[in-house]
Amino acid sequence: MKKVSLTKLFPTVTVESISNDNILYFVDKFKNEEEVMPILVYLFDTNYYIIDGHHRMLASAICGNCEIDVIELEKDELPDWCDDKNFMSTLHSLGMRTIYDFEAIGNFSYDEYPKYYRK
Repeated sequence: MKKVSLTKLFPTVTVESISNDNILYFVDKFKNEEEVMPILVYLFDTNYYIIDGHHRMLASAICGNCEIDVIELEKDELPDWCDDKNFMSTLHSLGMRTIYDFEAIGNFSYDEYPKYYRK
């Protein structure tokens, strides 16, 4: 487990799959300094992509945190559909709108945008 800047964690889902109730649940946990499970991420190319933990990442950002605990998964720990081609295709289909939506919800800005989201 290690700490990673929130601006280095990129989404693998659209905001339509994000629940405000779940974000608020984790906001309360962060504010009360309760234990929160680390985010599961995959290092692809030079960026970390969230495999599990989108709500925790956004809640952490809303609380003003700069970093969050992550566990980096190896390629063989990913779901079967996550070969490189499918992974790139998923990011491409999400598009830049997903990145902008996450920035707006979490009230932060990414330092850079991975090329895989561009159409």
